[in-house]
Amino acid sequence: MATPPVVDLHEDISFYYASMGAGQPLGGYAEDLEGRQADLPKYSRANVRIVFAAVFPESNVYQGGEGYPTPSSSRLLLLDQVKTYYALSSIHGVEIIESWRSAQEVLEAPRWRLGLLLHLEGADALADILDLELLHRLGFRSLGLTWNHDNRWAASCKTRRDYGLTQSGEDLVKKAAELGVIIDLAHASDKTVADAASASPKPVIVSHANFRWKVDSPRNVGEEAVEAVVSKGGVIGYSLISTLITRGRHPTLHDVASQMAEFVEVYGHRHLAIGTDYHGLLDIRPPTGLESIDRLPRLLEALADAGLSDRQIEAIAYGNIARVIREVLPES
Repeated sequence: MATPPVVDLHEDISFYYASMGAGQPLGGYAEDLEGRQADLPKYSRANVRIVFAAVFPESNVYQGGEGYPTPSSSRLLLLDQVKTYYALSSIHGVEIIESWRSAQEVLEAPRWRLGLLLHLEGADALADILDLELLHRLGFRSLGLTWNHDNRWAASCKTRRDYGLTQSGEDLVKKAAELGVIIDLAHASDKTVADAASASPKPVIVSHANFRWKVDSPRNVGEEAVEAVVSKGGVIGYSLISTLITRGRHPTLHDVASQMAEFVEVYGHRHLAIGTDYHGLLDIRPPTGLESIDRLPRLLEALADAGLSDRQIEAIAYGNIARVIREVLPES
């Protein structure tokens, strides 16, 4: 079949520029740079239409103190990274996705177009719920409750005491639903996933993770977390973080396709998507055969070889997350 539209649930494009290439060749995003995991020409070849574009204000920049850390210079990092995405929009005509209508137009355009859906990776930078309203006005439509550190909103995957969602966190989740902001539970603790899925009136996602029954890591989702997301009609974005896919050997495209097909057998095809984490992998090599985003059509072909139908593959490539976008974001 022809390559369907693809939505990538997580890439760290702004971090790539903020970190001077994140270990990859550095250059303008319209250049087709060999060795770079993603850029505009590669998106075009793979028919990638929407990227959840992360802003990662690095929660380890917080000043010390007892209890939950308080935001400091992370806000400046946040604004600098937002400017990266608006620069891409201005220079290259990339759409900033703020509504279902804008997402639909990009997905259904007869010629290739790219949209960026702005995502905050970790709510540590939010001092209060009003900050989410301000970020919404800036164009953010996805919010990760945690990165790898606990905060006032929720416990992270690296928590020593899994307290889950706090009362403030529950209020934040409900405000996100009211505004039309997708809640992302990647990097969240098990109890946070369960609590947030229960508290949210809308579908939730885990944008980039893998399966704990394959690699026992707190960054991966276990069966209970998957079931919580599935129960809300949400999706899990399968990541290309090699250390979360296999242990003891480097994973291949075949491993990725095999694990995704196994997930479909158990949970169905309506709750799986792709969340590469390109530009955020740092010194972790992607699986062999998936070194850059223009290799994603090979993954879709491998899913077909694993027995998935065209309809199931299209759902994984874009249809499932399109459903979530339609249900959470405003119509226009």
